Amino acid sequence: MGSGQPSINIERGFTWKLARVFLRAVTWLWARPMVSGPGVVPESGPVILAPTHRSYVDFLMLLFTTDRKPFFMTRAEFLRIPVIGVIMVLLGCIGVEKSMAADRSVMRLSEEVLGKGQVLVVFPEGGLRRGSHVDTLTDGVMFLAARTGAAVVPIGLGGTDGVMPIGSRVPRFHRVRVVVADVIPGQVGKVARSVVRLQSEELRAAMEGAYTQATA
Repeated sequence: MGSGQPSINIERGFTWKLARVFLRAVTWLWARPMVSGPGVVPESGPVILAPTHRSYVDFLMLLFTTDRKPFFMTRAEFLRIPVIGVIMVLLGCIGVEKSMAADRSVMRLSEEVLGKGQVLVVFPEGGLRRGSHVDTLTDGVMFLAARTGAAVVPIGLGGTDGVMPIGSRVPRFHRVRVVVADVIPGQVGKVARSVVRLQSEELRAAMEGAYTQATA
């Protein structure tokens, strides 16, 4: 942040609210998302939303889990598309350049979002996945949570691969179920690496349990 200016716009202005209402309305027409589960996204403080990832439309379903402004990373080139790029930035998209320094940039921006007490979306599985199981996760999400004290919310998204399967370019009408699992509370103070590994397995199990419920 060489300019010294914040790179994260945390304001929830009229344009953001209008875009959110529009996207929720369009998503509702296609997917009729139903949110359930024992967990609730905290109304304040740093939070990491950790959903399963089976479709490019997954992030839209998260708009139904909280009234807060969620931030998520995307390729910077997408934000340079006229009009669409501006809308994406307003919605909370953060552009990351594809380079050797991308991982460091993602970590810095992630810590900035959470340091401002905001909501960050991270797909712990990495890229899109197929199948009913959540494989072993890296320690990235829980490491980030340990560094920032953020609470982590495991989420299962069932049916999004029916709305837009991998390889599809046109969405289809398909009902989606969103299951929010119990929140993994943030830790205060230094957390041992062994604890982070155990928490990563806790997150994986919670995500798989929520996904199983969402697809039942």
